[in-house]
Amino acid sequence: MIDFYILYQNIYKEGSYLLIQETKKNLKIMKHNFMGHKCNFKLQYQYIQLQNNLRVCMFEYLHGKNIVYRDLKPENILIGADGYLKLTDFGFAKYCDSRTYTLCGTPEYLAPEILLNKGHGKPVDWWCLGILIYEMIAGIDPFNDEDPMSIYQKILKGKVKFPRNFDKNAKSLVKHLLVADLTKRYGNLKGGVNDIKTHRWFGDMDWDALLQKKMPAIYKPPIKGKNDTSNYGSYPDSTELPKAIKSSDDPFINW
Repeated sequence: MIDFYILYQNIYKEGSYLLIQETKKNLKIMKHNFMGHKCNFKLQYQYIQLQNNLRVCMFEYLHGKNIVYRDLKPENILIGADGYLKLTDFGFAKYCDSRTYTLCGTPEYLAPEILLNKGHGKPVDWWCLGILIYEMIAGIDPFNDEDPMSIYQKILKGKVKFPRNFDKNAKSLVKHLLVADLTKRYGNLKGGVNDIKTHRWFGDMDWDALLQKKMPAIYKPPIKGKNDTSNYGSYPDSTELPKAIKSSDDPFINW
């Protein structure tokens, strides 16, 4: 079973386009539980592996529907009360059965083909997966820099440096994902997603049991009840009204 954040309804109002989504008060943003701080190292590492097993399944499903996601990052991954992941924020997702040319995504996660504006497709998601695996293990993304332009230059150079204690099997998978040459990038070869699923870093994963949620979760967010919001920050209600616009300037009038 693949979990995505559900959009129930969209409503047009003058000057606005409202998206009605599900409310999940017992979800936890993965970014705030990045390395499983209360777990020992072995448990942390198993947790990282399991999380990325789930992401592989998510992309396999989306790509099977000809949808490219294009915005994988910790902030867009939620952890449910059952310990399984839920993918959210499909703002950059697009139906794509060939190539698309929009420059979009998060700077640290952009694939080189997006930066070069030569057209991109589903392989960009596998590049993002490589970035996230690296970041979860090393604690920093491989092309990190404060300046976005410097990040882009590093991505195009394609030189990935691994910490000395980086797991050799994880390193092998990341290297096969962070390949600028699309004819060599895992997920885009003749074997498709199976090249990733059968990689030795994932070991003897029972993918069917994972999809059916029969595998016990390694970590579950601490939840006191279905209305527990302790895993979220507190934000005051906004009283600011949107700026009035003329009907002729309404960007949503033909949506």
